[in-house]
Amino acid sequence: MKKYTLFLSLIGFYAFAFGQISVSTTSLVFDETFTKDSTEKTVLITNHFSVYVDLEVGIYQSDFSVNESTFSLAPNNSKTITVKFKPRHNINYNTELVIYETSKVQVFGGLAVDVRGTGKYADTYYSSTQNLFEEDLKQELKSILAKNYTNLGYNGARDVMYGNIDNHGGQVECIYTGRKATFNTRSGATSNNFNCEHTWPQSLFNQTEPERADIHHLFPTDETANGKRGNYPFAVVVNPSWTDGGSKQSGSIFEPRDAHKGDAARALFYFATRYQNYSGFLTDQETLLREWATRFPPAQNAIDRNNAVFGYQKNRNPYIDHPEFLERIHSISTTSVAPQITEMSISTNDEIIMENAKGKTLTYQFSITNLGNQNITFTAITPSNNQIAVDNGSFVITPGESKIVTLTFNLVSDFLAANLHLKNDALDLNIPVKLYGAANVSNLLESNMQLVQKTGSIMVKNAQKAQFNLYDLTGRELFFTEIQSDFAEIALSMLTKGFYFVQVVDLKGNSIVKKIYLE
Repeated sequence: MKKYTLFLSLIGFYAFAFGQISVSTTSLVFDETFTKDSTEKTVLITNHFSVYVDLEVGIYQSDFSVNESTFSLAPNNSKTITVKFKPRHNINYNTELVIYETSKVQVFGGLAVDVRGTGKYADTYYSSTQNLFEEDLKQELKSILAKNYTNLGYNGARDVMYGNIDNHGGQVECIYTGRKATFNTRSGATSNNFNCEHTWPQSLFNQTEPERADIHHLFPTDETANGKRGNYPFAVVVNPSWTDGGSKQSGSIFEPRDAHKGDAARALFYFATRYQNYSGFLTDQETLLREWATRFPPAQNAIDRNNAVFGYQKNRNPYIDHPEFLERIHSISTTSVAPQITEMSISTNDEIIMENAKGKTLTYQFSITNLGNQNITFTAITPSNNQIAVDNGSFVITPGESKIVTLTFNLVSDFLAANLHLKNDALDLNIPVKLYGAANVSNLLESNMQLVQKTGSIMVKNAQKAQFNLYDLTGRELFFTEIQSDFAEIALSMLTKGFYFVQVVDLKGNSIVKKIYLE
């Protein structure tokens, strides 16, 4: 998958040593944290400017959060941001905290803080899965599930099912129909028209032991419902020929009721992990079953059942204990390989706008963060005007890290309209850059003046007395004229086909800029 994310505002990242917006640390490293717990760390953000700065804080990994994401920071004031780490996985985390400016006219840009942490499971049963993914994780789970496994035999498995594991207050419930009957033995099941459902049909593995007796995929069922399911795969049934209690059957497919969809999916995932994908039975179902597993997470009765089965078989269903394992195993039915994800976040607004730039050397920096799992190689970052310089146009960003790109502006005119071109295999993007020579353009951007392009002309409304300027894409001024009324139409027929920038500045200093294209 190749994509990029534009994360709201083009950020300028000043070096920590001399930045006008500073942070108390360049990195947050969280101690090992159990997935049932959370821990917090703080970052102090200080505004050294003499003006208010509007800021936004973002973090790219959902197991981290911030207590406040948008705020305005007064001159010479500080704000403490709390970052919470509540891991869902027993893995090593690496992401970025981005503090960036959202002002229309930027005075600094932003800062980045490296964030790392380690999640752990409190239960030692899965301790050997620490930081494992894909086939490595799947194979380790297979080893765990086989270790110390106790095979009760098919009769023994049904005895404990009917008499204990699936017996609640003397009653046993059909997983497909919800019908309940009072019994606690195999003979009692037969007399009440109940039998044992093999979620992975035993005809597909020739009734081999211990598969046939593994309670993690065995459930009590009404005989008729079990017969209707047969050895059919699970699917969505649209026009059922049979239905009972919410379960449906049509042709050679079967849909369990909602109350059992997630449990059925996790039972098949367990079976294929513990044994194998017999007859390729899981392959065509896996996508749908993953949807069911997510939509119907383990309920308390499934958790209790998993614990009860462990008491007899001495192994567990990992997809009940840790449903998030499915996020780290992209295929249960085949060899699991992580998809190659090239995803990045470029902290950018629609355009870079800076003021008071004429005759000065200004630096401006922004970050590109790698959100995927592949290295990102930038082949070119190039400005369209030589009044803008880039420190480094080619580089590699590893997953979970950011690259700071520094721009240097040397404006020699009153206004520069240019573009910054970013290119790699996944991205081809132009970011507009506007540099104003004068100060206090913040208010000018709120002008109610309007520019309306017509064929061969530009209409200017609500300008009163103003100056009209026309620039090419390099920021070179082509001509200017004065506007003497609230409405004026400026002919552009003398220009050749292409893109241009139009700027109108009135007597109050209000300014408006528009990019136009002439046919």
